[in-house]
Amino acid sequence: MKRTHFLVELTDGDEIDVWFDVHARRVVAFSVNDRAMVEGKWREVIRFDTAHGRPHVHRFWEAQQGRRRRLLRGPDLGELLSRCIADVRSHWSTYRAMLEAVR
Repeated sequence: MKRTHFLVELTDGDEIDVWFDVHARRVVAFSVNDRAMVEGKWREVIRFDTAHGRPHVHRFWEAQQGRRRRLLRGPDLGELLSRCIADVRSHWSTYRAMLEAVR
């Protein structure tokens, strides 16, 4: 199994941390973690991952309100990984504003 890891810097205070595992040319696990510098500390904003055996999303502004995870659906994990990265690239500023609103 091969693990790939990379960071995407969106701004000086916003980044996407991505890792994924590939086995037999297929993605078998991944994490896409949107992080923001808030009040001088790195905070998780939203994370898509395959922990706990199922692809799901953690919206950390909802965790403040008692909600935890939502399941994700897709044709395969490789396609889901691509969709999750694209989602964060498109919506990171909205997600950050939602997190800051509940603080």
